[in-house]
Amino acid sequence: QPPMNGVLVGKMILQNLPSVVVAHALNPQPNEVILDMCCAPGGKTTHLASLMNDNGLIIACDKSRKKMISARDFFQANASCSIVPLALDSTKALLELKSGEDWKSPHEIIDSASIANDGLKDVKGFYANSFDRILLDPPC
Repeated sequence: QPPMNGVLVGKMILQNLPSVVVAHALNPQPNEVILDMCCAPGGKTTHLASLMNDNGLIIACDKSRKKMISARDFFQANASCSIVPLALDSTKALLELKSGEDWKSPHEIIDSASIANDGLKDVKGFYANSFDRILLDPPC
């Protein structure tokens, strides 16, 4: 097989079959809010955005800040506007709703988040029942 590096740059992302199947099995729909718990390097996340016609919100997390900076650059290079990259350990990202506190949607949390020096939003987590679908494809 000839190598595909450099072919249709910005038009095509090569992925192995299991990675492609995962995105289709999740069956993301436009306008949904999706959490990708371990998104780096970002291929499956970008595929989800494509399946949603880049219409919705995908919260893309990984606990490695370095990986998420790289993933953010990948998302930007592929013009995936619906993806918000976060350096966040998603296994510890469930916010507890305190008495007298209002539940906030992922959109509200993202919109009110401060931005760190590296350009990533500073988000501590999300409330229960915030997402329409969740992708968890953890590293080995």
